[in-house]
Order: sequence, then structure tokens, then C-alpha cells
Amino acid sequence: MKKAVYICLAFLAALTSCQKIDHAVNQSVTYYPAITLAGGSTVAHQVGTPWRDPGVTALLQGTDITSQLIIDDQVDASTSGIYTVTYSYTNSDGFESNTVRTVVVYDVANASDVDIADNYNKATCVTVNAAGSVVRDWNSFLGSFNYTEKITAGPGTGLFYIQDLLVGFYEYFYNGGYGSAYAYKAFVLLNKDNTFSLLNGDDIDPWGDPIDLREGVFSGYDPQTKSVTIAWHYGGASTYITKYANEEEE
Repeated sequence: MKKAVYICLAFLAALTSCQKIDHAVNQSVTYYPAITLAGGSTVAHQVGTPWRDPGVTALLQGTDITSQLIIDDQVDASTSGIYTVTYSYTNSDGFESNTVRTVVVYDVANASDVDIADNYNKATCVTVNAAGSVVRDWNSFLGSFNYTEKITAGPGTGLFYIQDLLVGFYEYFYNGGYGSAYAYKAFVLLNKDNTFSLLNGDDIDPWGDPIDLREGVFSGYDPQTKSVTIAWHYGGASTYITKYANEEEE
């Protein structure tokens, strides 16, 4: 009886081992070009002067396809503002890739040559109402954490990037922090009178609300205290006042 069982098991094993199982795998490879911008991804341009793109090259598997790029140039050199130039290419498989250049058009003659780029170890932000009373202290959410604000130089004289107008609130703290995509990054022009012009008001708020500087409240650089102040709002009565300074560590 055992012999019959062994024979049956061997027969079944043979049947199993002889079965051929095909797994069809569809594989395809698509290629995208390497698009390189001469002059960098962000450039400054003097308002009122003819705009000429610094240049672009595109290589697809070693072949120059620059002439096949579709270029969408939105720059209006007659008006100050931030514009884009988009370089696009669609490969033989129908997949599109693109690279974007940002062009800052402004009056360099009115720009300050003072360099305010620095890591500021004292950053504060409060919200005040129409009467000037503080209704929210954003630093109270930070606890003992000392937020350091980074201001970096932009692509031209007087242009600067400010890391976060809300001193890290949404980036680091609210609900555990949403990450750098939720920092209120500002792009400003420091004028010769030490006041700021806000260049990217439509792109600061992560949820898409436009932001403006508050008229009648100073926004700019104080050369005596070497501090930075920005008074901004969403269009309502409340004003956010953000200040950056460097304090000596004891």
C-alpha cells in the first residue's frame, strides 16, 4: 500500500515539475532630453530694455534637439514683474518634458546695493488688528525652539529670497509640520530708500491666497539696527508683522 502511495506522489510531482508557466512582461523604455539653461534658471533683466533669452541646449541620447524645443516666452520687458520662459519637448512616445526659466524684470537703478543676506537668529511674527493691537503671537507656538531665518541673495542687485514669513509655523510645527512646501517664501526687491517691494505676492501662500505689503506700515531694512521688517496682509484688516534681527548670544 505504501508503495502505491509513493508511486502516486512521484507521478503528481512529475506532472507539476513538467508544467510550463509563462509570465508575460511588457517592458518599454522612453527617453527624455537633458535641457540646460545658459545663465541659470532665474535671471534678472533691466525693465525697458530689449529682452533676449540667454540660451538653451537640449540633448536626447547625445543628439542635439535644441531646434525641436517649443519655447513659450511670457516676458514683457516693458513692465516690472516676474515672468517665465518654458522650454518643452515631446518625445516619440508622446511624453512631454519641460524646463522653466524665471525672469525678474525690474529697475536696477532704483535697487539698493546693500547686502542683507544673512542667517538671522531672532525671527518674530505677530498679527495685529486695525487698531494696532496684537491678536496673535506666532512665536508662542514655537516654544523654546529658536527659529533662524535665512535671507539669501537673488539673481540681481537688490533682489533677495526670504525663507519664511511665518517663521516656520506651517513648515515645522503645525500638526507636526507640513514641510518646506508650506513655508511662506518671499521674493523681494530692496529699494534705495531701504523699503521693500514684494515681487511674488501671488505665489507665497501655499493655499493660493494673494499677499500684499501693508501700505502705511514700514517694510524694509533698518541700517542702524541691521534688522528686517515686513508688514503684509491677505487683503483684510489684520496685518502680519515679521521681523528678523541678529542678537548677540551670551
